[in-house]
Amino acid sequence: MTPDQSLEYQKLRDEYSLLANMIATTVTFSVGGCMVLFGYLLDATPRIFLFALPLLIIYPSCLIIISILQSIIRLATYINVFLEPQGDLKYETRYLNFKVKSKDKLVFSLTILLIYFALIAIDIALFITKNFTSTRDFFIYGTSIILFIPIIRIIRIDWRTKYIKYWEKVKAEETQETSN
Repeated sequence: MTPDQSLEYQKLRDEYSLLANMIATTVTFSVGGCMVLFGYLLDATPRIFLFALPLLIIYPSCLIIISILQSIIRLATYINVFLEPQGDLKYETRYLNFKVKSKDKLVFSLTILLIYFALIAIDIALFITKNFTSTRDFFIYGTSIILFIPIIRIIRIDWRTKYIKYWEKVKAEETQETSN
């Protein structure tokens, strides 16, 4: 690996770490924000429209985390396609092989989704204990859970394989351009 490639590799790994820290920060602040809202709702006499307050934290946080995970995977696959074939550093290549062999499907991201799903369940339980048990209320609770399904579907997409294909196309085009 040339010194320039080594520097690029290190900068990409640094960005990778920064993005991972952003996920932890997003989870921490969103869970903390929900807890503050739950505390407020426990003391107050809530109205059903206040049920959405924690959801205004949960759903955007999930989408932010998905976006950050996609950025991490995009960086990892770039390293895998462009930098690792020419060098001795093979973490991303080996990690991809490990994930394929272990059938590990984004355990980290599913854990985060379970945390957010638990927050939705706490929100529902809080309102049920405040006697919001009409058919309309249960319709609202059900809708909040159904809105979570697209987030689960997005996180289950195999972004790594998709991004590797895209980067390989970019690399093939560059190789073709330089050979002309």
